[in-house]
Amino acid sequence: MVVTALDVNGVLHQHSPPEAQLQATLNIVPAYAWYARPNGALAFVNERTANYLGLPKDHPLRFGTGAGADWDSHIPLLHADDREETRRVWSDCLRTGCAGEVSFRVRNAEGGYWLQSSERSQGDHAYLQSSARQGTMIRI
Repeated sequence: MVVTALDVNGVLHQHSPPEAQLQATLNIVPAYAWYARPNGALAFVNERTANYLGLPKDHPLRFGTGAGADWDSHIPLLHADDREETRRVWSDCLRTGCAGEVSFRVRNAEGGYWLQSSERSQGDHAYLQSSARQGTMIRI
């Protein structure tokens, strides 16, 4: 079974039931949330996060359709002082499949930094190589 949805431009998007359910859940929880593909590419941000970032209503990250992004495409959204460490930890997690944790400040639509996010990967090597990574953000 495949779940389909139209974006604001009438473009049809198809998701597996678990992915569609995850996106629906993340859009109703009162949190800033995101997930990345197993290759590390940021794939989805919930509505609250998308609005915080100032993403257009038709941006692929709002629909989980950003599958072609590079593993580090989210780095420009971070505070300049947090980029090098975040890139290093993210890269190490992807390369080794080992768990990792890093915190970073995320830029809002006005250019300020009001959220801090943490990425945490847990589990064994095989799981990390095949599963998405998730994160949430808090106001600072």
